[in-house]
Amino acid sequence: IERESAGGVTFQKVAAEAGVGRATVYRHYSTVVELVEEALASREVPPLEVNVSMGLREQLLSALEILAGELANPVSTAVATTVIDRANQPGQSRELRDAYVQALVSQLDDAIRSADLSFDIDPGFVFDIMVGPVFSSAAIRGVAPSPEFLELVVDQAMSSLKNFAEKE
Repeated sequence: IERESAGGVTFQKVAAEAGVGRATVYRHYSTVVELVEEALASREVPPLEVNVSMGLREQLLSALEILAGELANPVSTAVATTVIDRANQPGQSRELRDAYVQALVSQLDDAIRSADLSFDIDPGFVFDIMVGPVFSSAAIRGVAPSPEFLELVVDQAMSSLKNFAEKE
C-alpha cells in the first residue's frame, strides 16, 4: 500500500512479498478488496491523547497536530483514501470508517466537555470543521499542513463555535 497505494495491490504482488504462491493468498481472500480491508482493519485509531488541563483551543490544536502527523504518513493517507472510497458500500470499509470517525469524535467530545462551555456543541460539527481542511491539504493536495495552517484551522473552528453559541 505504501509503495503503490491500495489500488496497486494484487494477489500476485502480495504473494511475491509474502514468499508464497498465489494459490495460498486465494485460499484466504476471495477478492483484493477483502485482503486490503483486513490489512486496514489491523491498524489502530491513533489516540489524540490531549491534556484536559489545557484550554480548549490548545486541546483542539494538539489533536489536530496529531491527526495532521498521521496524515503526513503516505501509508495513513493511502489507508484513509481507500477506506473513504470503499465506505459507501456495505462491508468492512464502512465499519472501519465509522469506528475511526467515532473514536476521533469521542476524543473531541472529551476535550469539549472538559472545557465546560456554557452551550452544547456537537463534536461531529467540530470534527467536520477541523478535519476537512487538514485532510484536503494532506491527502488531496499532498501538502503537509504547517503549524500556522493548523492554528488557523483551530481559530476558525473556535470562531465557528462562538458564532454558533451566539445564534443559540
